[in-house]
Amino acid sequence: MNAFINENGILVSFGFMGSDNDNTLIPLPDDFSMTPGLAQYINGDWVEYLPSVDYKSIHQPIKDQLMDAAMETTQG
Repeated sequence: MNAFINENGILVSFGFMGSDNDNTLIPLPDDFSMTPGLAQYINGDWVEYLPSVDYKSIHQPIKDQLMDAAMETTQG
């Protein structure tokens, strides 16, 4: 069984597959069970991967709505 990782070492998928790029295919034990997207291969070890969250971009539309409402209230 093999793991397919992206350029950052993030687990994309795993199973019985092949690849032309040896840098993205990692041999695995049969009992491997990490979740794609939540595991990262670093220096020969698998670690839990927690993607960073861009809170600013998530909350910017809410901030814009609140600012618009405040402007309407103070100008109206």
